[in-house]
Formats: sequence, C-alpha cells, structure tokens
Amino acid sequence: MFFYHGVDGPTLCIKTDSSEWLAMFHRRFMDLAKDSSHCFDALSLPIESANVAEFLIFNGEHGDISIDKTSPYTISWTVANTQICNIDGKIVALLQRNKPAHQYLTETEDVLVVLSYREP
Repeated sequence: MFFYHGVDGPTLCIKTDSSEWLAMFHRRFMDLAKDSSHCFDALSLPIESANVAEFLIFNGEHGDISIDKTSPYTISWTVANTQICNIDGKIVALLQRNKPAHQYLTETEDVLVVLSYREP
C-alpha cells in the first residue's frame, strides 16, 4: 500500500497478490455494510505499507476521504452507505476473475483509491 501524487491527483494504491487478503478485505466491507458504527483499519490486515501509517475505513451517510499531509500518512475514508455494496462488488469481481487486474474504488472523492491484484 502506498500513497502518491499521480497524474490523476492524490492516489492511494492498495496492492496485493493474495486472494486470501482480498477475501478478508471483502469480509470487512460486508461488516461495514451490516453495522453503520463499524470501522476498520485496512492495515490491520496483513499487507505491506510503504508510506501509510493508518488507513481507517468508516461507513457514513456521505463519502469523504482525508489525508494528513506528512508521511507516513494517516488516511480516513468514509464510504457512503449507498456505495459500500458497489465497492464490495468490485472487490468480489477481482476475487472471481482471479487474474491480474485493478479496480478504482473511489469515483467522486478527492483521492483516487486503486485496488491492484497480482499486477506488477
């Protein structure tokens, strides 16, 4: 996992080669959908992080993402209730396809969140 300023603006890339990790990430999103008070730190799952200290994901009424301005970065992402199932569907699509690919998990937020699976 790493944060950078790319051609599309601020970007968080979540990179994994593990289908087990994707399955855990999927389960955490399902927990988020079931319980609006639920929050999880994506770094509590076994993944390497280059410059992200904490990546908290919340369920909320409106989507928003905030990043402190110094590395290592602390990122807080509130996923709108209406988007949780859509985002989880993208995670499931990567799991089912089981080939190198990526999905853009954010659409309108100020930070692009990319989930990369088995890509170089």
